[in-house]
Amino acid sequence: MAETHPILLFDGECNLCNGTVQFIIERDPDAHFRFASLQSQAGERLLDERKVENDLDTVVLVDGDRVYERSAAALKTFHHLGGLW
Repeated sequence: MAETHPILLFDGECNLCNGTVQFIIERDPDAHFRFASLQSQAGERLLDERKVENDLDTVVLVDGDRVYERSAAALKTFHHLGGLW
């Protein structure tokens, strides 16, 4: 799958995670990011293709050939948003 947008994988059952996704969407007017829950077929497929363990207690950013997990994923995401984030 050739994806040009970074994909943020998050725990779809976590209220904090869902709130964070909404926060990012509101600050991403150009729709730079795509989102999928870790529990979804798309999320599981992306993790399998990149040989990343599906740990529902994390966030994963798939950006081209690179995969960022946990705080690295959060920092990279907020870097893309620009500003003070």
